[in-house]
Amino acid sequence: MVFTLYDIHGPHPVGATTFAIPLDEFTNPDDRIIGEGKVKSNIPGRPNEPALKLEEVAFTAFYPAGVKSDGGKRLRRGLGWIPKPVNGTLKGYAHFSKWSYWIVNCLLHFPASLIKIPVYPNAPLLDPQSVPEFNGASWPLVLFSHGLAGNRLNYSHICARLASEGRVVLAFEHKDGSGPYVQNVSPVPGRPSSSHPPEYKLYLHPEDVLWNTEYDKSKFPLRRNQLRFRRSEIYLGYAHFKKFVESSLESDADVLPHPSLHTVDGPSASSLASPSHSKDRNFWLSWLKSGSKPKVRVERDVALAGHSFGGATVLDILSTPPPLLPSEYEGGKRFSHIPITHAIVLDPWMDPLTSPGPIPYMPEVSSVPGEKGSETPRLLVINSEGFTLWDEHFDRLKEVVKGWNKGPSQSQSLEPPQPETTGSNGFGNAHINQTDDDEDTKPSSHPPISGPYATLITLLRAQHTSFSDFGVLVPFGRLAREGKLFLSTTGDLLSAFLHEEKDAESMDGSGVENERFVEELGKLTQVDLQMEDINLHKPDSETEWKKRIVGEVGDVVLH
Repeated sequence: MVFTLYDIHGPHPVGATTFAIPLDEFTNPDDRIIGEGKVKSNIPGRPNEPALKLEEVAFTAFYPAGVKSDGGKRLRRGLGWIPKPVNGTLKGYAHFSKWSYWIVNCLLHFPASLIKIPVYPNAPLLDPQSVPEFNGASWPLVLFSHGLAGNRLNYSHICARLASEGRVVLAFEHKDGSGPYVQNVSPVPGRPSSSHPPEYKLYLHPEDVLWNTEYDKSKFPLRRNQLRFRRSEIYLGYAHFKKFVESSLESDADVLPHPSLHTVDGPSASSLASPSHSKDRNFWLSWLKSGSKPKVRVERDVALAGHSFGGATVLDILSTPPPLLPSEYEGGKRFSHIPITHAIVLDPWMDPLTSPGPIPYMPEVSSVPGEKGSETPRLLVINSEGFTLWDEHFDRLKEVVKGWNKGPSQSQSLEPPQPETTGSNGFGNAHINQTDDDEDTKPSSHPPISGPYATLITLLRAQHTSFSDFGVLVPFGRLAREGKLFLSTTGDLLSAFLHEEKDAESMDGSGVENERFVEELGKLTQVDLQMEDINLHKPDSETEWKKRIVGEVGDVVLH
């Protein structure tokens, strides 16, 4: 018996392959360590070692797959949702939840092992040149960052949805102690396995880490150092992946032109010239450049997305200069800027971010005003209802969105953004689906927050987990229906936001208006931000009251 997660129905079948990049270039041990925290002696994994040490970058790529390219034989469909080893991942969830591992393992091991993602593991990448409607373009690239206690597979539905429509999505496995369980260094296919058990890291609670200096004892020291760690992971992952897909393979080559990258439980990258390794060779060739341009568009129009702490990661990257290269490179040189044009933030956790801010970091890429790459990335923020009702947190998020909409002219200012009472919304008016017949509909009393560079939306009745696969793990009943609705709505909005046929300049030249996004938003029932009290009275207990936004499941507020 197998339980397959909520399926996607895009124009392309989806493949999924996990890649890993050992960080051999970090020969100086000091380059690997972020912060001064050390894991306490009673914590499994690596006690008394640095809490944040860069050893490997890993991500699962979701992509349009060539499912009939393996000698005409259709490939197997279904990827385990729980990363291997399952026992290790469950041990991590037990440590995160502070439950007994034996209880977690007994309750979850069997059902967790049955959950499958509806994708083709390790299928070749579909050549975009073979897709007539794609007009010879390369697949756009999306980088995705998971939240606390998440991993590279927990957002498989959103990642697969975007991939099915013609994008390559790299879902990072952050090895910063924010995931339940990670191996510090992944085994390499085709190489003898070590006789020693793999070293691993479990989820790090703030109290699991010791700090040596008063500086590191500031508020959220672990989370802020994890943001630095994640920033390095994403820049390193992007740089290596870019170098990989921009390479080509000679006809008699036995190894990859970029040998540091390998798969995890996938095709081997050794002895590629051997006839017995033709299947592996075909896989690698599907990713490498075979014509004048790469099959994945890495040099421009990159999208960055994340949920919760991953949302904080997105905002941190957008508002911070690239990290420094390892010390053996030229002194003081930084990584090249990632050409991000669109950013998606789902239920961002704002607390670990510096205040005031974050604000868009604008590198001096050109002295020519308006040249490609010098514009503020377009930002889409989708909140669950609970995060919008978190007043202090939501107030800060609103200020960030307002500040983002000031555009490049004020992007370097460190002053907190001031409230705005007027302005146009680059993604349409606050009530897109309102008609002339809506005589009784009153305009919102709240001044608009969304604008030409950033849009803020609340999805009514959505929970914090509704943007991940956790929202559809229950296969039946109300939770299943609502979980599918939230994922479907989120996927529709993200797809429209990233749509390539978009972005005509607005009338005043201050931003862009994505017509498809406006149309998609117009299909949803939009409500004003008005509150109501609900009675949570239970038998034999006092009446409890809770506030919620007036509206129905799946309605949205465009702030």
